[in-house]
Amino acid sequence: MRARQIAGRSLVGYPDSVRRLFSSAGPVAVTVGAALVVLLASGRAQATPLSTALGTLARSGAQLTAPAPKARIAVEAEPPKSGAPGDVTKIAALAPDKLPLRPKIKACCGYPISLKEGFRLSFYWLAYESEYAGLDYDTAIYTPQGFFIGRFPSAFVYELKLEGSGILLDGRVLNYAGECNYGMGTCFRTLDPKQDPLGAGVQGRRLQAFRSIAVDPRLIPIGATVYIPELAGIHMPDGTIHDGCLRADDQGGAIKNAKIDFFVESYLNFKEIGDNLWWHLKATPILDEPRCAYLRTDELRTETNEQTDWVMAHKRRVPMRRAEKLALRKIKRNRAIANAWMKRHYHLGSKRGAKIARGK
Repeated sequence: MRARQIAGRSLVGYPDSVRRLFSSAGPVAVTVGAALVVLLASGRAQATPLSTALGTLARSGAQLTAPAPKARIAVEAEPPKSGAPGDVTKIAALAPDKLPLRPKIKACCGYPISLKEGFRLSFYWLAYESEYAGLDYDTAIYTPQGFFIGRFPSAFVYELKLEGSGILLDGRVLNYAGECNYGMGTCFRTLDPKQDPLGAGVQGRRLQAFRSIAVDPRLIPIGATVYIPELAGIHMPDGTIHDGCLRADDQGGAIKNAKIDFFVESYLNFKEIGDNLWWHLKATPILDEPRCAYLRTDELRTETNEQTDWVMAHKRRVPMRRAEKLALRKIKRNRAIANAWMKRHYHLGSKRGAKIARGK
């Protein structure tokens, strides 16, 4: 079979040097090293695959010369030029084997961490001192080191603690810094407005409006990109159309289990996005979606944030399915109760009920 293929010049799988030998028109002189024959311990000679191929070359009319030992194979014949009568480089049948073409599907390879709409979508924004400027400045706040920041309205301080970040009238940006023994028991720190104009999330990550989310690190790693198909195609207050790609930049004490907190910068933006979503605040988060790779920061700390409890994530699916089946049974039972009540009060099963139905 090998000799038949060589005679027909089907050289798929052979090196380029051997391929050029067969493409030449005249006789070929090949220099062969001593490595063509392997001497066994018994003294008998066993032909190697290369020696078998060269033997076939000799039978087909090529001239072979044996040089001195340890010499390398050298091809003395030059291949024909492109377009010459002996050129076979353009023949598809003689081309080397290639891997099949595979299309790049950018919508591939992401994996959901819950059932469809298994997460609840909430929102958070900045606290602005300007919205409380008419109230009494009766609450003092401090830094974790005990330095006095200022006095502000208690309602503003409460919202600042709830949201985590806020902007003062003088342009300073305050950020939550944890519990302390000063003032109201919660301390804050000031940020550089040029570096963090909208505040900072966990690990000092810069918050970005309509991109940053707060998550539970047990389910979604900090710094991971998340694709939410429910947000794709929704008009944002800044005039753009969202592509559904988000990044986990923050976490919170109230963000536990199947909940995602979407950073929208202001309360008015929250109302507008809620209207565009028809207040259907459910999400199906998908991790490692290739279309969201542009949001990755490729930081070393992102690699060390892998704290996802996959056992808990998969165990949650069982009670979620049970709750879904229970909800369907409740809906079916409530419909049966409603139908029985209608029959009892409006006599839908009698002739009188039929007349009422026709009258309507």
